[in-house]
Parts: sequence; C-alpha cells; structure tokens
Amino acid sequence: MASTVATNPRPPVAPADPSRPGSGPAPGPAPGGHGRDGGGPVGWRTDPSLGGTLALTALTLAVAIGFGRLFTGAGFLGPVVLATLASHATAWWCRRRRIPTAAAGAATITVAALVGAWTILGHTTAYGLPTPATLGAAVEALASARGAFSVVKAPAAVLPGFVLATVLALGISAFMADWAAFRLRATFEAIIPSFTLFIFTAALGTAHHRSLAVVLFVTGVIAFVLVHGLARSNRAGTWFGGRPGNGPRTLVRTAAGLGTACLLFGLVVGPNLPGADDPPVVRYKNRAQGGASNRTTVSPLVDIRGRLVERAGVEVFTVKASVRSYWRLTSLDTFDGTIWSSNDTYRTTRGGIATDEPLRPDLPVAQSDQEFSVRRLASTWAPAAFRPERVTGLREVSYNRESASIITPSETTDGLTYSVRSRVPELTPELLAGAPAQAPAAVAERYLTLPDLSASIRQEARRIVSAAGARTPYEQARALQDHFHRNFRYDLNARQGHDEEALENFLLRTRRGYCEQFAGSYAVLARTLGLPSRVAVGFTPGELQPDGRYHVRDEHAHAWPEVYLHGYGWVAFEPTPGRGAPGAEPYTGLPEAQDTSGEPTTATTAAPTPTTVASEEGPEMSAPAPEEVTSTPQGDAGDDAGLSALARAGLVGLGLAALWALVVPALHLRRRRRRHRGSASHVAVMAAWGDTAEVLAAAGVPRLAAETMTEYAGRAARTLRLAPAPAAALYQLARDAAAAAYAATDSTPEATARASAAGAAVRAAVLERVTVRDRLRWWLDPRPLLPVLGISSHR
Repeated sequence: MASTVATNPRPPVAPADPSRPGSGPAPGPAPGGHGRDGGGPVGWRTDPSLGGTLALTALTLAVAIGFGRLFTGAGFLGPVVLATLASHATAWWCRRRRIPTAAAGAATITVAALVGAWTILGHTTAYGLPTPATLGAAVEALASARGAFSVVKAPAAVLPGFVLATVLALGISAFMADWAAFRLRATFEAIIPSFTLFIFTAALGTAHHRSLAVVLFVTGVIAFVLVHGLARSNRAGTWFGGRPGNGPRTLVRTAAGLGTACLLFGLVVGPNLPGADDPPVVRYKNRAQGGASNRTTVSPLVDIRGRLVERAGVEVFTVKASVRSYWRLTSLDTFDGTIWSSNDTYRTTRGGIATDEPLRPDLPVAQSDQEFSVRRLASTWAPAAFRPERVTGLREVSYNRESASIITPSETTDGLTYSVRSRVPELTPELLAGAPAQAPAAVAERYLTLPDLSASIRQEARRIVSAAGARTPYEQARALQDHFHRNFRYDLNARQGHDEEALENFLLRTRRGYCEQFAGSYAVLARTLGLPSRVAVGFTPGELQPDGRYHVRDEHAHAWPEVYLHGYGWVAFEPTPGRGAPGAEPYTGLPEAQDTSGEPTTATTAAPTPTTVASEEGPEMSAPAPEEVTSTPQGDAGDDAGLSALARAGLVGLGLAALWALVVPALHLRRRRRRHRGSASHVAVMAAWGDTAEVLAAAGVPRLAAETMTEYAGRAARTLRLAPAPAAALYQLARDAAAAAYAATDSTPEATARASAAGAAVRAAVLERVTVRDRLRWWLDPRPLLPVLGISSHR
C-alpha cells in the first residue's frame, strides 16, 4: 500500500503516541504563545496559553488563601492576592514579548516586591516610588520576621515581615510555575512551586479551615492539569483518529469525575477510616512529645504590636471580676541582647496552683474571682489576674510556678469559658520601702542575668536613680518608672527592637516608643542596678459594660515590667506613658489609665520585635518532678500503643500497595481496549501502532516530538538492535500507521492485517529481551497513563 499522503486529506490527526503526548509531524506554537510564522506576539485574546495561565494563577491563589492558616487575621490577604495576580500577569506578558527567561524572572520578582512595598510599606514610598527608606524598612521587617519565625507557632500575628516574605515567595512561585508550564512545557514541574508552599502551610498551619485549603488546592491542580493538557493537545493537532468520543468533552468528564471522587474520598471517607484520629506515626510537630508542657507557641510579646497597630476593635475576651486588674498571660525572663524570652516547664494540674513566691504572712491580700469567656485571643495562654490560685472549668490545664502563667493543651483558648481565683496583694509605699536589698540567690541568678551592654546604658541607669536620690530597691524601681513618664512619649511609629543599638537609640536619643520598648528597657535598666526584673505580657482591664463584664479588645494588649522585692514577690510597675495599673496607684503614684480611644490609629505598620516563645521545657532544667509532664508515659501500654500504630501503618501500606497492583494494570488493560474500539480499519492500524509504541517507550525508546513515525521506527530499531525481520516489520507498521492517520480513505483489510501482524512481531522481539521483573515494572508503572491528561513523563 502506498504511504503517500493525499493532496486533500481529512483533517490531519496526530497519532496517539503513548510515550509522547501531543506529538506529531507538525509542532505547535513555540512556548510563549507565538504564531506559526514566528513573528511578533499574538494578541491576548488568541493566545493559546492564556487558559493555562489563568488556571495556574488560580492554583497559586488557592495556595495564597491557604496562608490564612498561619495568621490570626485576614490582613495578609490583600497584599498576597495582589502580588499573585501581578506576578502571573508579568510572567505572561514577558512570554508574549519573548523576553529571555532570566530577565522575565527578575521582572516578575521585582513586580511582586513593588506590590509588597506599596501595600505593606507604603508609608516609606514617595509618590508610590520606593525610596532608600523602603529598602531599609523591608530589610528590617524581613530580619524581624526571620527572628520571629523560629519562635512562633501559628496562628501568628499578621506581622509586616511575615506578609512581605509571603509576597516574595508567591512571586517566585508564580514565575517558576510559569517557566515550567509554558517555557519547558512540563506540567508536573509547574505544580511543584505551589505544592511546596502548600506543604509549608500544611506543616506549620493550624487545623482551622484545613479541609477548605485542601479542596482549593486539589481543585486548582486538577483545573490546571486539565486546561494545560487540553491546550497542549489542541496545539499538537486533533484528537486520536479524529473521533469526538476521544476528544476534549470526554477528557473533561473523566477528569471532573476522577477529581470529584478523590475529593469526596479524602474529605468524607478519609476522616472516618479506623485510626484517623490516632496520634501520628511520624510526628513532625512538637517532636519533644505531646502535652501542654512542651508545646512551642507564639510569644504574646510578638503579638502586641500587631494588635496595637491594627486596632481592628476585635473583642478578644470578656471577664467578670470582683477586682479590676491587668489580665496577665505570662512573663519573659531571659534577655540575650536582642530579644526577651522565657524557657519554663509547665505542670499539669486539676485546678490548684501554687507559686514559688515566699510572701510576708502579714501582707494584706484581696481575693479576686474572675469568669473569663475567650473569643478571639489566638493564644495558648489563659488570661488571669496575678497571682492565680485556682482554675476551674477547663478540662486540662498546666501552669508554671515561677511565672504563675496558665496554658491549655489546645492551640488556642478561643471559645473557652473558665473561672479563676487570684490573690491580689494590697501594696503601699510604706510596706515596699522595707524590702531588703538582697534577693534570694535563686532569684538573683535567674533574673539579674544580662548580656554585655554598652557603658552608656549602665551609666544612664545609675544617673536616673542618683538624680532621684533613690537608695532602697523600691525607691530605685519607682525612680526608673517616673523617669520614663516625665521624659518619654508614647509612639507606635517608633523603631522596634531591644538590641543594644535600639536600646541606646530609645533611651538616649528618640525617647519615643510603645509598651514593648518601655517594659523591655525598664527591665534592662533595673537589672543593671541589681533589681531582679522581668517583662509581663497581657491586657489592660478593658471597658466595663452594662452586662457587668469587662470587654477586652485588641488595643488593650499591653506589656509591663515586674520587679522582685523580697517578702512582697513580683511587683508590677508601669513605665509606659498614659498607662496606669489598677490598684497600684498607692505605690506607683499613677492613676489607673488605659487606651480608651477605640479608634483606628494612623500609625504605620512595622514589625514587632521578635521574641522567643515561652518554650515550656528548658534544656538546662534539671530532671522534672514526678508531677511534671515532660515525656510520654513509658511501659507496656506505651509500647503496645506504638506497636499498634506501626501495625496499622503497615496494614495501610500493604493495602495501598495491593490497590496499586490491581488498579494500575487494570487501567493499562482498559487503555488498550479503548485503543482498539471502533469499526473503522484505520482504528485497528493505529491501535497496533499505539500498542507497539507503548512497548518501545517502556523499553527506553520514547518517540520524540519532532519525529515522524518512520523516523521513530528507524531510530528504535537501531537503538534496540532489532533483528532484520522485526526491524522491517516495525518500519512497515510505521508506514501503514502514517497512511491510516493522514490518508483521505480508510485503510484496506490487507493493511489492517499486515499492521496487526507487524505489531505483534515487533512486540514479541522486544519482550524477549526483558526479564519478568521488567515486565512487572511496566505493568505497575502509571506514567504511560499520564498522557491522557496531557502530562508527559518524558522530556
């Protein structure tokens, strides 16, 4: 039979090549959507890559929205969505203009950075143009985020550094995905950037909206693979045999059905499988064993500035209390020259709490009963008036003796209702003046430690107390407090930080800051004078409403120092201008005061000082007491549980392997049957060619995109060193297949019989050279099935 192509053939059909999807004698447009003539860029309405670009943008947007699992609010959403859209648009435009890859990448990332500058650091720009101040603010914000990243746990405050890093990561991801999808034409590789960010959010994010994030990502992947596969197939030619039954409509129905089935299985069946709620076999979070005693959580000091600056008016909790107080979360006792942190061990309790403070027996104490209802605090610490004695209403609670802070086993206390009973000492200047200068050795060792500081900071502390004539510990603590109130101003725009440069700048030059700077700087100065001190973090009282409850909002977040006075324990002072602790006026001289504006601030957004978390189990701590929760229980029960988990994991693995061994070969057989379906003679010829090409590809010789069928047959025969007879059969099969694909008339019965015999001979010759192990591997290999969706397993 002649193998020439008719002058007016039916629409050319690129034969379905299992080893090379979309291959055919006429390559499609070049990457980037250019026309056949190789001229200028095509219009955007006719760009064949536009659909894939939009699908890829939707996939990146799905991942961007998934970052909400890392943050306490939605303030990040605007910048990351705008950055995603702008980055993909820039990458697409660069492709249309045939801009080289390196320049396109630089342009895309630059656009993402500009979006970040406009939306996050807009106050540092001049008429929308970045300035050196913008670069400095960006570097400072990213450095702050880098420090905070290692010490916080989701959900974290929407810090500018975190959002800027997310914007840049999405910009890089957008370019890498666009480059892989449209310049390399590699569908799987195009998914990797978004998949990497998705894994990042899944590993570090909370369980909040987990199912929604999974649905959005999987839907985005399916949509992109489908749209991109269709676009590639359409560029390569019409569908196999020109039969509409194998065309886009069938592909869309199949992909939609498979995607829906996978989503339903994962969201409905998966969570209900036996063992779904069991502890993980491999623990990638909280590796130091479970329990509230060793979880790493977001430091409330990191959270303060975000709450103060955003001033969204969000009500974090309400409390009904018999004594108006500061609602304390925890305290930070370690200063390393850069950040304040805490490293304590928490003990489980059934409600009773004891502290390590030896107080004078004649010290007058008031009892405070509190009823808390937490709404949107986003913290593992439970607020309480200092010093708590008993907690009720919580299923499980842990506390730390030294800091008298309470935590729960949950990632957040949101939604909890509980009661606290506290002892509130009634202090006066006369009482505190009798506090001895010498603190207990254990207290002094822990709460006087300082890194190397400049002489100017130590001299400033001595100058302040000397000018006030302060001699006793109480007088010195009071002198430091009064110095800040007389000479400093409250300013949310002040530079954040506690390192030596920031301290000197705050104490000796600008004298402007907010509560974090005042509390941290006060504690440093106090330690230089020999006063044991630490930084407490929590909330001011809030506003008393007609319902008899104090309503505490974001803007009531606060930090203040505590000084240890022997016999009186930890005493709160208030160096922040415009603030005054309830019930402390007799010894601080400051009337009670808090933020009462309730109005959004015009202060610009900047990153708060990163602080380490109160990591609840310090590495230098001695062996814990028996009641401390520091490890999983040992013994037979624990071993049996571990073996049971491993056994279940093994059974699940065996089940998945068996399912794979059944499903993949079945799909191979189904694919071959579909290939032979049809009454036309040319279908049988093309089916014989497809079966043979599949075996050749499995043997390591896939067809190249630019090869004709006869060229491919010749290369395969030479590469596999086929004997003359099967080599001739392969060449004849290629000629018959080319005629069947492009000829105007149907194949003859003789050509059909010849093609079937030739294909069988070639396949037999190839299979004789492979082992049983290789054949089994071929049957279990799913990659030949991927071209159905336009996904190539070969470059």
